[in-house]
Amino acid sequence: MFGSAWLVSILTTLTAFLAIFNAWQLGLQAFRTARHWQKGWIQTSRLVIFDGEAVQAVMHFVMLGMLVPRLQVLPSAVTEGMFLLLSAWYGLHLVDGVRSRGFRALVGGHHLAHLIHCVATVYMVEDVSTGLICGSVASNGISPVLAGIVFWLVGHGIRDVLVAAGSIRAKDAGCIGGSMYICRALTGGVMATMLVTMN
Repeated sequence: MFGSAWLVSILTTLTAFLAIFNAWQLGLQAFRTARHWQKGWIQTSRLVIFDGEAVQAVMHFVMLGMLVPRLQVLPSAVTEGMFLLLSAWYGLHLVDGVRSRGFRALVGGHHLAHLIHCVATVYMVEDVSTGLICGSVASNGISPVLAGIVFWLVGHGIRDVLVAAGSIRAKDAGCIGGSMYICRALTGGVMATMLVTMN
């Protein structure tokens, strides 16, 4: 469904790596968050990162289920509904960020990236379960919305790589350092490839 066997193998390997990495990061953030909570203080940024890691981990396991059907755990309708709700959740956070910080929230924050990733996941789940999207692409060409998502994923992935390079050069050891940006760039690349090669 996603092109030749070698491409599926590469996508599966990358997605499995990302799923394991996010699960590890999620456990690490949960431990750190619980420890800070016990001390009586918690950083909002730490909760945002924990929230993002959780969604990314689930997203990667869902993508892995698309690439390897026997690994699919949840029904497509449940997965699609979950990511529609998550899209609305991040959309509300994005609107709130724009109201408080202006359009800088679209560039500096993480909510837009999570929103686009959730929307892209809904697209992929819908296509895998019904074939409506790929059928439309085959007959009419790629839709403007789908093209916009793919373009954004690729463009934002390039930006994340550049930000990661800057973080590594600056020796940023924080939890939002280079590794998170590199993994998000890989996620965008895998998603864009899956969306384009669905047939």
